[in-house]
Amino acid sequence: MFNHTASPFCYKYEDPPVTALSVGLSPAQISALMLTDPAAQPDLHLRDTKHRLDLISKCGIPLGAKVLEIGCGRGEFTAVLADVVGPTGHVTGIDFGLVDEGTPITPHQSRTHLSSTILGPRITWTTTTPSPLTFLATPPTKYDIAVLAHSAWHTPNLYETLAALSSLTSRLCIAEWSLSSSSGAGLPHILAVLAQAVIAPRNTSVVSPIGIKQMAREGGWMLETEAFVTPHEELRDARREVEALGSERFRTDLEGVGDEKRVGAVRALVDAARMGLREGGDVPCMDVWCGVFRIGEE
Repeated sequence: MFNHTASPFCYKYEDPPVTALSVGLSPAQISALMLTDPAAQPDLHLRDTKHRLDLISKCGIPLGAKVLEIGCGRGEFTAVLADVVGPTGHVTGIDFGLVDEGTPITPHQSRTHLSSTILGPRITWTTTTPSPLTFLATPPTKYDIAVLAHSAWHTPNLYETLAALSSLTSRLCIAEWSLSSSSGAGLPHILAVLAQAVIAPRNTSVVSPIGIKQMAREGGWMLETEAFVTPHEELRDARREVEALGSERFRTDLEGVGDEKRVGAVRALVDAARMGLREGGDVPCMDVWCGVFRIGEE
């Protein structure tokens, strides 16, 4: 069950009390610390939190670690990381977007709220534009591990960023959509992402795990472990991507392309994505690839 707290954007899960010395909060407790949209179903954010915990568990982050998170956004993964490192660890979340853009909750609102919770003392927020390189050029300290969780596609100068990180930390964990689906059910998600990537004028660059590994290798990183995670079927990321194909924004972007062959290819991707939907409109997500790297020779 859920109770509304004083904030109109936050749900409180009826779990045991959380104290400043808590280590290993439950997914429900972590979700309860986040600012959430009251119009959304409360259990959706809990499912998203479980997904984030699944991915971060692949990174092998110890208690007390100093973590640098690239592309922290509103702080959803930051909250999970702050719980994982415990009260003696710290997470520095850096982002390169506009902090006051977004509906119904802006990154600034979400981060400010999270900073007021028991996880707040474990987090430092930094906004750097136009890319992470501004921060990485003069970092205040070194870190035990850097993490890019569902942010590699949105990181400007990704190649240069991975290279710069090699002088700040000895370990790196990247979790990103794999552009593959072990069951085949995630194909509409893949097609929807590719259709938007072809025409999007915004700062999104879709890169496969092979491409990311190549960039990392050229930046001095050696792959230590990798794994593929199949998200639970309730995760809504795929549905959002497929629904975006019918949005006014997508249609405007498509109209601005001008190249007939390119427009035709995008429309084919859109048609294929829609034809691949399950009966009832269910849209499973593609798999997520998680790679852990270290500095050094093979």
